[in-house]
Amino acid sequence: MLAGSATADVPAGPVNPGIPATPVIPADAGIQNSSLVVVAKGPVTRIATGGVGGNEWTDAQGPSALATAGSGDVLSGSIAALLAQGLAPADAAGLGVRLQAKAALAGVDALTSFSLNARDLIDYLPQAARALLAAAGAGKEGQ
Repeated sequence: MLAGSATADVPAGPVNPGIPATPVIPADAGIQNSSLVVVAKGPVTRIATGGVGGNEWTDAQGPSALATAGSGDVLSGSIAALLAQGLAPADAAGLGVRLQAKAALAGVDALTSFSLNARDLIDYLPQAARALLAAAGAGKEGQ
């Protein structure tokens, strides 16, 4: 689902051109010795896990329309709901980020990037979930 990396550096490249290769958080911030999962929103959203063998994933699918008041609250709520359903923290963070990106893309198609707001993101989450389930080949029982 997400492109993985064994290091904290995300190189610039075809997926994220022009984005400087910077770690999510400094190496001395202590995430390596913890069980934290960090989501850093930006032009490329980064998800980092701590602990031995910690990883980092990136997601560059979200449109610039996500730079709107309340979109982070929608993301946090989506991740919390996925955690409540039993997903592991890193999986909930990754799926939450991808759901928000898909919901925003659907909203931009319908409303334009200038008028998309956080409430609209919530309205498009079910459509985004159906699209992700369909792409994953989930049957009706998974919906």
